[in-house]
Parts: sequence; C-alpha cells; structure tokens
Amino acid sequence: MGKDGTKMTVKIVNSAREWVMNHFSVTPGKYGITKDMKVHLGDFAEWLEEFDHSSCILELPGQYTSYWGKPDPSTHTRILGFDSMLGVLASKQLPKRLTVHGSDEQEYTFLVKGGEDLRLDQRIEQLFGVMNQILQVDSRCRDLGLSIRTYNVIPMTQEIGILEWIHGTSTLKGVIESQLQVDERCTDLKSNKMQKLELFNTTTAKAYESFLLKQRGSSFSAKVIAPRSIDVVEQYAKVQAMIPADLLRRQLLGMGLHFDEFLSVRDHFLKSLAAFSACSYVLGIGDRHLDNFLLDLSNGRIIGIDFGVSFGAGASVLAVPELIPFRFTRQMDFVLQPYDGSNLMAQDMQSVFEALRAKRQVIENMTAMSSLMQAQELLTMATSPDLLGRTFQGWMPWL
Repeated sequence: MGKDGTKMTVKIVNSAREWVMNHFSVTPGKYGITKDMKVHLGDFAEWLEEFDHSSCILELPGQYTSYWGKPDPSTHTRILGFDSMLGVLASKQLPKRLTVHGSDEQEYTFLVKGGEDLRLDQRIEQLFGVMNQILQVDSRCRDLGLSIRTYNVIPMTQEIGILEWIHGTSTLKGVIESQLQVDERCTDLKSNKMQKLELFNTTTAKAYESFLLKQRGSSFSAKVIAPRSIDVVEQYAKVQAMIPADLLRRQLLGMGLHFDEFLSVRDHFLKSLAAFSACSYVLGIGDRHLDNFLLDLSNGRIIGIDFGVSFGAGASVLAVPELIPFRFTRQMDFVLQPYDGSNLMAQDMQSVFEALRAKRQVIENMTAMSSLMQAQELLTMATSPDLLGRTFQGWMPWL
C-alpha cells in the first residue's frame, strides 16, 4: 500500500475488508457459539456458574452512584445467581451479555467487555451525571426536558469491565440499515443479491470511499485537506443524493400509532440529541459513527455510547483527524422537517451551553485529575511491562 497509504486504492481496501470478514467473522459453530449466538458461562467462569448466594454475598454492580449522602449497603440489591448462558455480540472484541438474578426478584443485564480500558468511559458517564444535575437545576433546561441518558460503567481491571445493558434500543446503524433494507429504491440488494444489507458495502459508501482515496496527498490523512472545497462539496452532494434522506425519520414515524405520538417522539429525539451534542462537545468526545449512538425504540431518545476517544483526542491522536464537532448529519436533520433543524438544535444547545457556563467551575473541578490520581496513573505507566518493553535499548529498562 506504500508508505502512509500513498498507493492505497479502492480495490485494495475492498479486498482487505473482504479478507477480514472471511477470516474473522463470528458465526455459530465458531468458538463454541450456538446457533442463537450463545456460549456457556462455565466455559469462562466456573465460579460464577456455580455461585451460591448463601455462602457468599455479592452486591449488584453500579449501586454506588449517588452524588448525595452516604451509601447504605443494607438497602442494596444482592446477586442470587447468574444465567447459565452468555449472549455473544458479533463485534471486534466479542463482548458477552450476562444476565444476573437479583434479590429484588428482578433480572439485570450487563455487557462484559474485554481488551478495553473502561475507566475513561466511567469518567465520562460520571461527568454526564454532573452535567445532568446542572441542567436539572437550570429552570429553562428543566422545562425544555434537556438531559442525557446515562448508564453504569464498572471497570474491573485495566482490560476488562462491565456496562449496564440498555434494553429496548438499537444502534443508528442498525436502524438505518433495516429501513434501507425495505426501501424500494435501493438497488444494492437487487444487484448483489444480499440477504442482509451492510451500509459499508452499499454503492453510496463505495462512491464516497472512492472519492477520498483518489485525492492528492502523501498520506491518507492528508487526503482530507488536499482537495479543493468546491470539489468536496460537489462530490458530497452527489453521494448524498444516492440514498434517501428520510430513513431515520421513517423509523420514528413507525414508533407511534398517531401523528401526535410522532411529534412527541421527535421532540424527545431533538432534546436528547441537542443535550448530548453540547455536552459531548464540551468534553471533546469524538468517534461518533453510527454504531456509537443508540436509539431508544420506546420514546426516540438518543443515547451516546463508547467514549474511548474523548478530551479532544479525535483531532490530535487519530490517523485521520476528526474535523466535525459533533454528529448532526442529513438523516438527523431530516427527522425535524419541515422545521429548520439547525435552528432548533441551536436554540436547545444554547440553553445547555448557558447552563454549563454558569457552573463552569464545577465542571473544571470534575475534569481535573487529582494529585493522587495523577501520581497513580504515572506510576502505572512507569512500571508497565508493555511500555518498558518498547523502550529504547540504551535506556536499559530491564534494570
């Protein structure tokens, strides 16, 4: 592919994607996965499968989240047992869905993720909680219903953790794919005879990818800034015209029996998107692709997930720097038609920004790392075999 991807072509990218899908796709039969995408809990943790609540007390995770008052463990829900089967999600790290039986006769579901450090996600959710309190205290934001849906994140180690499972949701990618699947104007299914449409394999996606890869520049990241603005705008308009603008709107329309119900769903969509966009911008959250947004299928609220790229890292660390402050693309804008979506978003975001600015010191105190936390983090880095094993030989890190 050449240095920095200078010889990269659409054909090479498509071939690489096909190879990865063929060799690393998760299908029933692989890794002990059943036809319904489940595995036995005992294959991973016999102790959990044989857990006896009469001889060991375990509290349900995520009950120490109150910002006011001292926790009272005597009122906390305890774990009685675990479901014998784990659900498997077909994504890169193969996260598992764990069902827990609580002492309050309720079932709780968690997503178990390995190979990721969830401490940053936990920190972001804590900050969202503080921001929600600020919005709740502000009379205008409270009256407008501006808030962020949060969820529990519990890091166990630096490489594994669990997250609260949010029921009744779907990723925006899944929603748009399902609507495009039944669109009569979609030619991808007919021409490629695909049983299930994937957005990355559509004609639209390939056209956009082809445009990016043909631009000038010595590296792939340079291609983002190489073309003239007029060329970018013209090509982007052509790509947009290849796909219906109302796919997300159709999903929201189908969530209510009457049009007035759609108006309520649309309002929830707007308020949650505006609040999340404003707050995530303040925290420098990036990587806002369609899999990192959930849509609550009961009320239309938007929920942001996966905050591994935060505090401005998207513009400074990623190989292709992010240029967009938050996601408000055509599918989202069209949900708000016939009104001016940008104007509606601006009004609600203004209210959020004003509330946050009034409590700026609170947010700054929360985002600042304490002296102890800083010392602990630096010591973790200084003693990490993974980092020491990459150090210049003359440094003699083994001594």
